[in-house]
Amino acid sequence: MRVRSLHPDGLEASCLHEARRLWFRKSAHQWLHLKVQTLEPHGRDLKLACFQVEHRDQAEQLALAQVGLDRSELPEPDEDEAYWVDLIGSQVVNQSGLVLGDVERLETNGVHDWIVVGPHWIPFVEAYVLEVNLGQRLIRVDWDPSWMA
Repeated sequence: MRVRSLHPDGLEASCLHEARRLWFRKSAHQWLHLKVQTLEPHGRDLKLACFQVEHRDQAEQLALAQVGLDRSELPEPDEDEAYWVDLIGSQVVNQSGLVLGDVERLETNGVHDWIVVGPHWIPFVEAYVLEVNLGQRLIRVDWDPSWMA
């Protein structure tokens, strides 16, 4: 199978190439946990073989599946970093104390990331994100609810 890393700094910076086990998301509620047999660079992608995938039709069933890692295989983020999954569900509050909602997801456009809170797509950059408090699951932003990105 071929796997593409979405790491913004490229394949070399990705944790995928060191993974011993991978999760494949086949549907919203169906994940498959597979043990990696071989994983090697192949152009911009990784060439992957898993012990439980022995036939082409099994591999084809995983086409377009999202691939993830166990949290235990990820390095600890630096003090000023966070994994996206840790931000999802955090409450977003603007400078006036108005609760804009909870982080539904994060997106990227290649230039920078976005926090998606209901209709608000807030650029995840220093100019708009004032504070991220993972312990309180709170993100303070400089954002007016009338603005639309």
